[in-house]
Amino acid sequence: MSKSNYGFLQRRNLFFILIILLASLFTVNVSAQSTSIQLVFGSSNKLKITERSNIRVTENGVYRGLTYNESRGVLSYMWHEDGFSQYAGNYYVYEASVNDTRLIANPINLSEYCEIGISDQGRYNIPEDQLLPVLRDFPVFPDKEIEPGDSWRDFGVRIVDPENSGRYTRVKFYCEYKYQGLKEVSTGLKHIISAQYALRYKPGDSSVNDPDLKQISGRHLVTIMIDDADRSSIFIRDTIDEQYIYFSGKMLEHKGFILTWYNDIIGMNRGSVADVSRKELEKDAVKDVDIIEKAEGLSLSIRNLHFVPDSADLLSEDDGRIASIYKLLNEIGVKKILAVGHTADIGTKESQYILSEQRAKTVIDKLVSLGMNPAMFLYEGRGGDEPAAGNDTPEGRASNRRVELILLDD
Repeated sequence: MSKSNYGFLQRRNLFFILIILLASLFTVNVSAQSTSIQLVFGSSNKLKITERSNIRVTENGVYRGLTYNESRGVLSYMWHEDGFSQYAGNYYVYEASVNDTRLIANPINLSEYCEIGISDQGRYNIPEDQLLPVLRDFPVFPDKEIEPGDSWRDFGVRIVDPENSGRYTRVKFYCEYKYQGLKEVSTGLKHIISAQYALRYKPGDSSVNDPDLKQISGRHLVTIMIDDADRSSIFIRDTIDEQYIYFSGKMLEHKGFILTWYNDIIGMNRGSVADVSRKELEKDAVKDVDIIEKAEGLSLSIRNLHFVPDSADLLSEDDGRIASIYKLLNEIGVKKILAVGHTADIGTKESQYILSEQRAKTVIDKLVSLGMNPAMFLYEGRGGDEPAAGNDTPEGRASNRRVELILLDD
């Protein structure tokens, strides 16, 4: 079991229902002489996708609770080949704070570096072993102009894990789309597309399946809104009603909705931010902070942190370094930070993951106590999986006990 799946499976109340409804930008060509349009997937240099779900769960008719889920993905356009635009980037799935006024840092339940190819009509080309996105070939558009009232149908694929068990089932569905036209809503003129599909599954339908799952049924009603003035601004609401029946006799019912926003973003100038960070850290004589460019973003790696042995308690001798980093982060003005905890490779993998996550959260708590907004942080622990030095010396183990603050594009 991978570390990312380990972290995901630890969240008992989180229903894994990440749905990626669009992995590229729409372009809508409106003819000046008629009401017909051509729907096409277009290329974007950097695409941010944010999704939030609110799901009511019942088991055999008994209410089990509400689960809230949020994800963010930032994909960079790579190249166009054989009719597909190729994208790559990181996705994070985490528990969201909703329905109250709490501001909290969000622990990551699943993370994955994704490679996605998307055709002009919306068909996907994804590595076979890639988990995300869980929704593929949706939406798909006809290769012709359409007018308000026109409808079309095509196949899509969705991957589900209703019990949050790590046992996934791939379900193929048939979707019906309808273009409703250009309409005035509270947020301006929008091109409206409605869609609906029903999930149907029985054993043998897929080579990727949970052997304990007997049947799936359910319905999705989807509204897609494309801004007429800013075609890169898209909002999607997916209302779901799903039932999962197991051979044991258990039946889970999920009802709720998924909201999706996506925007074309510029991304940070990593070289400029790195230069400013080095100068500020040198001015404050801050030691043991490495600035490293990574796929996720620009990392400030804080080495040789003084934690109480086998504990997430940080000693006061690191307060000065944390205060200097707080000042730097405020000056940079970053909006989203991924805190990643690392440990020396000592003890069990499970204990390493737990301790490294707790230590990442400790550094966040220190920064929040100085005035940072907790909602800007994501965090996870990677244990001893990514050592910065050897584990056979005290100095090497000290270097491995570190927390990275990765500045994310937002």
